[in-house]
Amino acid sequence: MFSGGKGKNSSLPDREIPQLAQGTNIPDKKVSALVYASKVTAKVDTAAIQDEYNLYHHTVFLTN
Repeated sequence: MFSGGKGKNSSLPDREIPQLAQGTNIPDKKVSALVYASKVTAKVDTAAIQDEYNLYHHTVFLTN
């Protein structure tokens, strides 16, 4: 499973990770940690964009 993408889809993981985790055995605490990790990574990516990098594609892959 994956969430995210390029442009406006890059903010989807915050909403989609909890949706994707429904019906799985992933505990809520782990889901919250995954959402947090996605947000922190996006912040680092945004800082890199501001340093003249022009490629931005934020995607989170979830697997067992």
